[in-house]
Amino acid sequence: MRIGRLDLTRYGRFNDYRLDFGAAPPGGSDFHIVYGLNETGKSTAAAAILDLLFGIEKQSAYGAAKGRASVPNWHPYTAMRIGARLELGGRPYEVARLKRDKNSLVDANDRPLDENLLTAELAGLDREAFHMMFSLDDESLERGGEAILASRGDLGQLLFSATAGLAEISDRLESLRKRADGFYRPRASTTELAELKRELDALKHERDAADTLAPAYGELVRQRDAAKETYASAAKSLSERRAREDEIQRQLGALPHLAALREAENQWAPLEALPSPPEAWREEVQRLEAEAIRLTVQKEGAESAIRALEQQSERIAVDPAALKLAGRVDGWRELRSRYDTAADIPVRQGELAAKRDAVADILRRLGREGEADPLRLLLPAPIMGALDDLIAARSGVLSKLEAAAEAAEAARSALSQALQELPPQRADDRWAAAIASLKARLMEARRDDSATRLRAARDDVDKGMRKIKEAFAALAPWRGNAEALTRVAVPGEAETTELRRRVAQCEALRRQALDLLAAKSGEAERLKAEAAAAARAADLLGDEAAAEIRSAREAAWLAHRAALDRGSAVVFEAAMRRDDAAAAARMAGARELAALRERAIRSAGVEAERARAKAGLEAADKAIGALDHEIATIAPARNLTSLVREACIDSYLTMRWVTSPSCVISSRPITSSTSMTR
Repeated sequence: MRIGRLDLTRYGRFNDYRLDFGAAPPGGSDFHIVYGLNETGKSTAAAAILDLLFGIEKQSAYGAAKGRASVPNWHPYTAMRIGARLELGGRPYEVARLKRDKNSLVDANDRPLDENLLTAELAGLDREAFHMMFSLDDESLERGGEAILASRGDLGQLLFSATAGLAEISDRLESLRKRADGFYRPRASTTELAELKRELDALKHERDAADTLAPAYGELVRQRDAAKETYASAAKSLSERRAREDEIQRQLGALPHLAALREAENQWAPLEALPSPPEAWREEVQRLEAEAIRLTVQKEGAESAIRALEQQSERIAVDPAALKLAGRVDGWRELRSRYDTAADIPVRQGELAAKRDAVADILRRLGREGEADPLRLLLPAPIMGALDDLIAARSGVLSKLEAAAEAAEAARSALSQALQELPPQRADDRWAAAIASLKARLMEARRDDSATRLRAARDDVDKGMRKIKEAFAALAPWRGNAEALTRVAVPGEAETTELRRRVAQCEALRRQALDLLAAKSGEAERLKAEAAAAARAADLLGDEAAAEIRSAREAAWLAHRAALDRGSAVVFEAAMRRDDAAAAARMAGARELAALRERAIRSAGVEAERARAKAGLEAADKAIGALDHEIATIAPARNLTSLVREACIDSYLTMRWVTSPSCVISSRPITSSTSMTR
């Protein structure tokens, strides 16, 4: 191993300092002396060699620990670096040593190196042995002398044996020398060390053959990538040449048709001023021909059917009486089919007769026998309100009458019982006793729960008033009180029924239009997405792009005809090639183009249906708005009035007679002092 250069990159006080020993002389001495004054760094360089070969010590004296203020110019442990150019086995190596726990030996690119690279060259020497043999200084020399005097160390033991007169030590030394010569002799090739070196060289050669250094690996990767690029360019060039060959073959195959093309161009020249047909005129012509054939056949069939019907109608005689009954006959047919399929006609007929008898009895009781229009039996809202009030009043009067009758009957029975209980000898005092008994019963009656019942009745009145307010609030925007409500001219049942039917019909039409609009909008979006996906997948040229290419070709042709020079010919050739390529691509994708056109037609139909659905939705909204305006202009509906009356009926009644010792509360309508409007 030889040190060709020592780099004190960041070590101690050194910063990027280099000791270059140059190349080994071919035949001269390779011995170098480094001299200098004290404290110039000679010991630091020697320590750097040890740290380079065996690793920087954990607590190195040439690095600045964290917080160490005594060496402000030294480098911290994490920044220490020693480099060198080592010649190992005749090959130069650029190595460096860093202050790390692992992978501290690196190459010039800071990639980790194997420590065995140095261990093999040091032949097993450790740091201490290398220091004693090759890094002597004043301290190590003094320690060696002291070891000799103290008979420590190998040299000390030898000197001690000689001074002690141990004769056999020479024999032992001779045997050891023989063993050493057998292990190693200069320029000997049969020693054990030589054999081991040859084996080591063979192993190194085998390792070098099997191992690939990082630079070599990078070079191989670069060569592989370059080979791939070369192969790709060659394949691309080959495909281009093959395409060019195919184009040349097509042109050679088209040469026999050149004369026919010239003749066709001459024939086409007089028609140049005519407008060009559309791009898809061939497919359109075929479709129109097929449609014409289908329509012709359909027309012939329709004409033959018309002739047959005309002949049949000529043979039929007109019957005026039968024509008058034609509409009724159709109705009879429907009724007959329903009659034939019905099995419970007698039962239904019996039920119908019973209903008719019940209706006739009701009309007779109402004094309206023979009335055929049920709507004429309906009473106006004011009359209905008055009748409800009278019915409620009659119910209160009947209740009071029953209570009074019960009280009178109870008084009569009490009087008769009191008269019977009196003894016969005091018959004259019977009347006075009866009066006393009645007074006692009156006192008992005064002690009843009339006040409690009165409070409960007033609570019921308050609840009824709240119900009235809620009912009148539900009639907004109408404003008024109960008397005004009874005078309101409300629409009839038939009119409200018709309004409900019209509202339901408009709402149904609006829902139908809205559902149709949503369905058609989704279908239109789906067709657009399918068309876009199909166009991207097939990479087709659209009709507009093809028309632009054809227009560019026509413009180039007109320019070439006007100029007739080489430049215009080149431009026209390029335009013609583009047009031919576009035509070939569209011809190859004719099926896809047809599918795209079909989707476009379907999309147009869906858009038309969507527009109709939108118009229907707008018409339904307008109809609903008109109905809302019409309903808002008329009086409140009859059913709302009925709802209010049902909510108020418990409160808008006359109060019952309440017997009191001092007064009798008369029956009267309960009104509110506050307004019942919103």
